[in-house]
Amino acid sequence: MNHISSQQKPKLERVNNTDTTTIQDYLGTYLPVNDGFVFQKGALYRAMENGWWFLADEFNLADPSVMNILFPLLEGKNSIMIPTSGKIITAKQGFHFFATQNDSSYANRHQLPISLRNRFLEIQFDEFPESELSEILLRRNQADKQKQKNLTIQITNSLASLYHQLIQTRSRITFRELIKWSRRYELFSSGKDVWPMIGASLLTSKYPLESPVRQGIINDLKAKWPNLSIPTGSQIEIKGTSDLSQSIISTSPLTFQRTLTRIAQAVHANEPVLLIGPTSCKTLIVETWARVLNRYDELVVIHLTPESESANLIGEIQPYTFLDLLKRLPAMAERVVHRFRNLCPNRNSVGKLYPNEEQFINSLMNSITKDLNDAVDQFEKDYSHEKELSQQKDALHNNFTALREYTESFMMPSFDDKYIGKLENTIETTTTTNTTESQRSYIDYEYSPRLYRYDDDDDDVEKPVFTINQSTIKSYEKSQLEDDGYDDYGSIDIKVNSNPESNISVGSKTTCELYDDYDLVSDVEELESVTTDKRDSNEITASTQNTYPVLINSAAGATSSNVFESHMESLPIRAVNQTDFLPKLCQTVRNIQCDFEKMITHPNYASFCATDATLLDYQAKFSNAWERLSDEKVDRTRPIFIFNDGPVITAAKRGGILFLEDLDLPSQAVVERLNSMLEPDPTLTLTEDVTAVVDKGQLDISLSKTFQIFASVHQEEAHQLLKLSPSTRSRFTEIYVPAYSKNELEDLVRFALNQPNSNPNKTALLVEQMFSLREKLRTDPEWKLHNDIQLLFRWVDFIKNHHASISLTHRMLLGVRFFYFDLLSTERHTILFEEWLNSSENFLTLKEFIFIFKQPDASHDAITLKSIQSDERIFPFEVHIIVNKLRQDFFCVPTPTLINQIARIFAATSSTTPLLLEGPPGTGKTQVITQVCSLLGKECERINLSANTSLDQLIGCIIPRCVNGIRVFQWQEGRVLSAIRAQRWILFDELNLATPEVLEGLAPLFYRGITHYTIRSTGERVPVNDVLIFATMNPSTTGGGRSKLPRSINNLFTIVQIYDYSEEELRIILNQLFSFDLEHSNINMIQLDQLFDMHVTFKLRISEGALGRTGGPYKINLRDLSKLRDVFRHSIDNQLSHYEFLNTIVDENISNEDNNNTNNETRKIANELSSTLDSSTARLLSIRKFAQVVYACQFQGEQDYIKACEIINRKFPISDKIEEKNCSIDMSSPAVVRIGSIYIKTGSEEPSTTANINLIHTKKTISQLESLAAACQSKRTILLEGDICTRKTKLVIELARITRHRLIIIPLHENYETTDLIGSWLPNVDQKREHPLFSKIEILFKQIIKLILLIIIPLLSENRNKNEFDEFKRILRSRTLNANLTRDEPLTNEINALKKVINFLNRFSNVPNDEARIYVSCYVQQAMHYMDKLREFQSNTKQEIGFTFVESEFIQAIREGWWVLLDNVNSAPSEVLERLNSLTEDNPMLSLYEFADGQILTKKDNPIMLSYKNSDGQILTEKIGIIHENFRLFTTANLNRIYSNKLSSAFLNRVIRIWFPPIDECDEKDPTKSDLYELLSTQLMSIPAGKQLAHLLLLIHIHVKQYAKDGQLVYPADYQISYRLLEQCVRTLISLVNKDIHPVDACYAAVIRSYCSALYDQHQYRFFLIELQKTIDKLNLHSPSMLFSTPSNEFYEKQERHIQEENIIRSEFVEFERVFIEYMFNLLKILIQDEKMLKKTRHLFILFINEILLPMATNDAQLIQLKQTLLTKSDVDVNLSLILNELAQQRKIQLENYNVNLSKAIELLYEKEAISIGATSEQLCLLLDRYIRNTSFNDANQRSEFLQRSTRIIETFHDFFSSTNLRCKTNCRNVKAWLSP
Repeated sequence: MNHISSQQKPKLERVNNTDTTTIQDYLGTYLPVNDGFVFQKGALYRAMENGWWFLADEFNLADPSVMNILFPLLEGKNSIMIPTSGKIITAKQGFHFFATQNDSSYANRHQLPISLRNRFLEIQFDEFPESELSEILLRRNQADKQKQKNLTIQITNSLASLYHQLIQTRSRITFRELIKWSRRYELFSSGKDVWPMIGASLLTSKYPLESPVRQGIINDLKAKWPNLSIPTGSQIEIKGTSDLSQSIISTSPLTFQRTLTRIAQAVHANEPVLLIGPTSCKTLIVETWARVLNRYDELVVIHLTPESESANLIGEIQPYTFLDLLKRLPAMAERVVHRFRNLCPNRNSVGKLYPNEEQFINSLMNSITKDLNDAVDQFEKDYSHEKELSQQKDALHNNFTALREYTESFMMPSFDDKYIGKLENTIETTTTTNTTESQRSYIDYEYSPRLYRYDDDDDDVEKPVFTINQSTIKSYEKSQLEDDGYDDYGSIDIKVNSNPESNISVGSKTTCELYDDYDLVSDVEELESVTTDKRDSNEITASTQNTYPVLINSAAGATSSNVFESHMESLPIRAVNQTDFLPKLCQTVRNIQCDFEKMITHPNYASFCATDATLLDYQAKFSNAWERLSDEKVDRTRPIFIFNDGPVITAAKRGGILFLEDLDLPSQAVVERLNSMLEPDPTLTLTEDVTAVVDKGQLDISLSKTFQIFASVHQEEAHQLLKLSPSTRSRFTEIYVPAYSKNELEDLVRFALNQPNSNPNKTALLVEQMFSLREKLRTDPEWKLHNDIQLLFRWVDFIKNHHASISLTHRMLLGVRFFYFDLLSTERHTILFEEWLNSSENFLTLKEFIFIFKQPDASHDAITLKSIQSDERIFPFEVHIIVNKLRQDFFCVPTPTLINQIARIFAATSSTTPLLLEGPPGTGKTQVITQVCSLLGKECERINLSANTSLDQLIGCIIPRCVNGIRVFQWQEGRVLSAIRAQRWILFDELNLATPEVLEGLAPLFYRGITHYTIRSTGERVPVNDVLIFATMNPSTTGGGRSKLPRSINNLFTIVQIYDYSEEELRIILNQLFSFDLEHSNINMIQLDQLFDMHVTFKLRISEGALGRTGGPYKINLRDLSKLRDVFRHSIDNQLSHYEFLNTIVDENISNEDNNNTNNETRKIANELSSTLDSSTARLLSIRKFAQVVYACQFQGEQDYIKACEIINRKFPISDKIEEKNCSIDMSSPAVVRIGSIYIKTGSEEPSTTANINLIHTKKTISQLESLAAACQSKRTILLEGDICTRKTKLVIELARITRHRLIIIPLHENYETTDLIGSWLPNVDQKREHPLFSKIEILFKQIIKLILLIIIPLLSENRNKNEFDEFKRILRSRTLNANLTRDEPLTNEINALKKVINFLNRFSNVPNDEARIYVSCYVQQAMHYMDKLREFQSNTKQEIGFTFVESEFIQAIREGWWVLLDNVNSAPSEVLERLNSLTEDNPMLSLYEFADGQILTKKDNPIMLSYKNSDGQILTEKIGIIHENFRLFTTANLNRIYSNKLSSAFLNRVIRIWFPPIDECDEKDPTKSDLYELLSTQLMSIPAGKQLAHLLLLIHIHVKQYAKDGQLVYPADYQISYRLLEQCVRTLISLVNKDIHPVDACYAAVIRSYCSALYDQHQYRFFLIELQKTIDKLNLHSPSMLFSTPSNEFYEKQERHIQEENIIRSEFVEFERVFIEYMFNLLKILIQDEKMLKKTRHLFILFINEILLPMATNDAQLIQLKQTLLTKSDVDVNLSLILNELAQQRKIQLENYNVNLSKAIELLYEKEAISIGATSEQLCLLLDRYIRNTSFNDANQRSEFLQRSTRIIETFHDFFSSTNLRCKTNCRNVKAWLSP
């Protein structure tokens, strides 16, 4: 296509398709450029509008959705629409669309849709026929348009024949290899016929020496050229300068030299090189090659990853601030010079620079690196100083305290009488210190306080103006005081020096009327201001450069302060104060531009410089940047967008060396973006740079001969397939780099250890010992590392760099101990070394060093079980002077493992490579590094990595911000870069959580011997001095998004495997963890032994599978002991106090008045055991409870929980008679809440006034709340696990409600992002309305109001008070109209209001009150400052879109001390949760690298705080934020939820886990004893027969679950029988009962609605109804309803006190009802027998039904019908006796028979019932009395409601008996009396 287009002369536009290609790449897109956005036309757009040809290369690599946009164009419509704008582009005549692709079977290719493929005319390209291939090779031109001289028809025929001979074999060759072959022949043959030798060197280099494919190629070459020999074992000879001979090459292995030779041949032929093979120092080979060419500084290394994108390689547009672009100017100029240097050698055959060119370049580089850099640095200092002054000014006016101190420093002192005479000799000059004795100190500020008066626009009266040019004041000759009428004070008459150069106005004394409203005087003398020089009316009348105050005088009786007029509003306001460029900078840039011009115009250079697009683009960008920077009209707050070249483009333009590591990792579409650079005739077109000055954004980069491309691919085995497309591989010259042999490695090590003064024989012996020991370890069955070459080199580095005072042998053995032995089990180190010693007599001399391989013990000052009894603090380090600070900084427990790990870190510092600690969670990886840093006095920057961590956050980037309402782009430096500049050590925590992009960006920091780190975005090189890099990571099997490190990154580290502590060490650490509690006797050593034994038992049971078979994973380690310590320490004191004062045997609610036998027995047991519950037993009870929270509660399943509790109980045995039953909640104290036995402080939230209807406090609920409260007291993160309907969320909500803490609930889901959790940058459009300056002005006006009302008005007369007050009120009213104004009008209104308030305040500048004048001065200065800011803001006419970092509610909660519940954490992506890892540790912290200043949130007592304090010991709040002590983090997870993620063991190990069973999990044998029955009963207690209905619902639910499990009832597949179904049924039941439906009927309907609506068919529906009826019959739910529930004397000890008492009262009320109703039935039976009273009896019967029975059952149809019968029918038709007997039988009322007369029968009835009626009434009165007496503030509302309802019931009976005049009314009256107010 290139050839045809060049012949036809149309320009060819091209798009290289990849899997990331979008339609914007074809048509164009809007890109940010300087002040706005510019539409950059795409290649297809340009081709269509100009009538050019268009080529879509690799068409089937693009996404099919992109291709669909092209359908109209390919259908012949000759037009296409831009989707974003709707604009239609019509192709100009001459436009043609072409596409190329490889077959869809090729790597990563898509299959074109048939509908799209049909629109093309297809041309298939096959292999060239042999005859054509020969002709093509013969006639093909080279890149310089010259034909190859040594090609003949015979040779091309042979090449073509060989090509077709091998095309179907494993050793096939490509057409590109034929071209490379012919070119190499042209370069290396020297006229000799060496075709087979050159072919062999090219074609066989990609295979190992022993490969049969390689041998087959050689045989084919011999067969094709039988007359020419091909040497197979040729020796390598490298010749060069002395520097070359002294390098590693001279002593390097043969493999190394052979690879270098092959590279030299490929590079000389301008071929890109691909190094393939196992770990064999491929990187070192490329680095060596660059050093050999003396071009190491030109080497660009890129670590490719699966996430690498084209933009990472090519570059992208980035915004720059004004200052950042200026600082980048030298780098831009250097690029021009580098490009020029690269072009010059290409024009001559020598390939070197001429002397005059060297001189020109060196002179130009000196101007850039020295003159330009110095000028830029000087400007930066001036610019920064100006910004600092501006910031100080803003800070001063925003801080009233500082402003007041500043104002007071300029105030003249108040004078007593004794000072008045001294003033006559007072002299003040501008060059000397004020000699007046002042009572106030002076502060050196850049400006002084001023007062200005602004004339209103409608005031035309000319006012005298007093102007002073402060800089010209020489002295005051004389100052005298005259009496002004203010008591003994006077005004100052200042006589000014008559120096003619002075411009000071002389005040002539006049008399005028001054404010006479201060209630002191009426007339004073005032200075009339006149001026000696004429000024323009618009001139500012007070100099802004003054360093001393002009006006304010603090003397109480001073004359009126001079008021200045200022017309600053008439002057132009600049948006910002601009620092002018120094002449030196401008001249230097002009000189550089002149030199650039010479490059293009000079005859010697014009031929190649004037045509080089890259050089011209560089020059144009430099000139454009300077033009924009130096333009005075340009707003320096605006960003400037510049294309930042990626590493590939940088290397290409400079002609450097490019090395792409791990070429097979990224998407092949990314690699194929570079295809044009890999061709035999390489080209590079940069279309991504829309800022390119030449060729409308498409820059054709001419690649120089010095540009070299290397790439590497790791291939562990020769037969391993590579993930590279054949097209990519064919473009490279492949060189196989085999692993070094043992002899070669020995040579390398021998050369590295040979020092100038070393003994070669000793070195040889040392190398022999090293490799013998290495072989011993590598052959061990436990050894896993296949290729240890990187490890070997680190061992060598350690030997070379470790302290020279130690012998070479000692260093060698130390090195092998920490680099090789650490890969094997620690306990085998000594055994392995002894075996090696005994393997040869030559090694026995090293037996003295066996101590190196032993574990640290007491001889190394390692702490032991014996030593923990001693009070002496162990310090396991040998230093010359033991410094106390070292002991203080040593905060870890010196166990053998810890000492060993510290030694490993010390060893890593000698190997000059970063150290990576890898091990399971909870092994102290992070702590050991922070310990080392603390010991060495090094600050350690800990950076917690996650999948959301970006390179910009770590290194830095330019971000848009709003400063003073104006959008500016500022550089935000990342924490890594800040740490490097501060020379801190850096710890990358959770390294394998970082994305490959981040790892690749950080990779240069991990290089051996790195001295500088280059910031990619700015090109700045930051020195890396004394910065050590550490990293930690959990194994990839831990989960949570962790992955294996890329091989190229992994090889850069010294990896140390960290294992768990031994049991003995854990016991020692446990002692240290509880050291504080041991000192305070909260626990003893015996109990610690029991605790540790329990810990080991749990670990053993889990490993055996006896515990933890479900759920998990369960990892018992050091962190569990730490969790137990935290729970214990924060609750043990309260626990012991609790058990001291509360009875733990008998429930606290058992009444002293209860006299039944059961209570007496219980009381007897309590008395027996009260003496045994001593403090020791109470402590054991507490330990058991805490251990259950940490160890037992985490297990899923009731059985595992019970087993775990049994283990705990066996370790801490207590008498079987002791049983804690304290299950209540006490909220009576305002400062603390007791939940069970746990005390927890209350928060500041207002207590809830509503009744607790969401979570009923059953015994189990309170127990769960108690466990949750204990975990909460530990201040650790808590994870609540459980299936649906386990009350996880409700328990946290209830705990927060009870303790009055604010709770923030954040539901997580699969689309939740880290920015949602932490915060994000959000746009802020309407800056002018939401400007923070308005709030500051609002505060200012409020302060002025206070000043006027509290200070000024008391000094004024009544008349003036009214005038001034009215004036100020008008000013305030003018401001209230701002809300409804347009966008810019509030600014004008505020400015006018500030002007008026300044004039208003000036009226009080001479009040006889120092305090008032100070306030006036401060407020005037603030008003002036805010007015200036508003004018700056007003000058900005554009509506800015700025970005503000908005912290999330989660971060706000951390700062404010709120509680946070992260609901469903396992639904969120793993990287979201892993982002919080550091927040869940012992010393919690959270790095907000998303935040502008990289703030760190941590606890006040965290040792990291010491690193962020200034010299005064104050915390740097901009770097450190405090985690509030009340902050708590709760999380919930349902591990059975679909589409959820598995929580990582690292997270699970850090949190306290509490598992909750489902609510509806209960025992079917006796469900009435379950928590669920209690829960249902409490919900239904307000309806008749609530307990029976609760029992019924519970049985139905249990049966339905079993039926569904057995298949008798079939529900939909995703339908679950859970507590929510039962809860729905209860709500329906209550709703129906409230509608006056019979409870049994309501229950029946609710059950059918809830359980039958989802049944499969009618057969199952009938089955359900039958079983339901059986259950109802079984429970006999047909008895009549009562007003309350059925009788029950159960005492609910699990509920709150008022509910428990209400249940007892209800039972008594039921008995009360029964007795009275029974009395009435028997009374009616007696009365019915007397026919004379039949009519009255009938009326009484009707009244009884209407007043008593019907209110109890309002919907009872039988009662209603009976009532109608009695009312309507005659006495003859009604048989009262029969009706009464039937009704009594239904109600189960026992009727008595009395065979006496009527009056006697009534008397007997009353006597019989009186006893029971009286007893019931008396008992009810006692219960009500106790109920009322127990009222507290927390339950007053609930008790009042209950009493009101009880009153209504009693009144019902009382009214009935009162109306009938029956004697029972007395009993009702007694009960009613107790209920009266």
